[in-house]
Amino acid sequence: MTDQGTTDSHSPHAESDQPSDAAALVSHNSEINTTAALAHRCGMTHLASGRLCLLPERHAGSCDFVQPSDVESAIAEG
Repeated sequence: MTDQGTTDSHSPHAESDQPSDAAALVSHNSEINTTAALAHRCGMTHLASGRLCLLPERHAGSCDFVQPSDVESAIAEG
């Protein structure tokens, strides 16, 4: 039991030094290729194959994955 004015460390309202779930996902998402993202491409990585989506960022529909060897040339072409 806790006194009024104190916070139980197990309370759902306890303050935390941890980032919010959304912030953690954005800053630690290993599925996004930063080189592609900085070029305003989707950058989603298919983790099983290593292929990347180079469609424009926030594209509609499914990703179109290409081989990693094609990434540099596709980004350079713009």
